[in-house]
Amino acid sequence: MSTLSTIDVVPFLDGYLTESHLQDNKIKSVDITASGWFFCLMCYPPFNGAAGSFIPSNVPDHVTSFAA
Repeated sequence: MSTLSTIDVVPFLDGYLTESHLQDNKIKSVDITASGWFFCLMCYPPFNGAAGSFIPSNVPDHVTSFAA
């Protein structure tokens, strides 16, 4: 499980470090609209879990392992 977490986190860490002010980078534009915030927050587990209680779907919350 630790390996999967590392594989999941490394691309995001790279992105945050690439955009960091420590490398003298500046973000030129940000979506500040309400819909931009809404759709961005819906990508994170606490928020999409809360939305799932209001909007039912047939998509499973987890994937079963194929390991025997």
